[in-house]
Amino acid sequence: PSGASLQTLKHFGNIIRKKSFVRMDNDEDYDMSKIKDIPIALLVGRDDKLSTTTDSRILRNTLLKQNTLHFYKEYENISYKNLFSF
Repeated sequence: PSGASLQTLKHFGNIIRKKSFVRMDNDEDYDMSKIKDIPIALLVGRDDKLSTTTDSRILRNTLLKQNTLHFYKEYENISYKNLFSF
């Protein structure tokens, strides 16, 4: 495990408080419709304490609608070993 900055913890708090994906620098919601032509892969840990699978699936569905999600996989426990054993 590694440390986290106070700014990062504040950002997570803003996301939880607003229940939306907000910018780190000014607390405004990200305009997800602006994500275009960027291939995105989501690797999801089902035991993640900060991002639930429900939240990840909401993001997955948003990215699918925009045709930018190219890879999605849920893992029981993300580790180096299972990340690179496609």
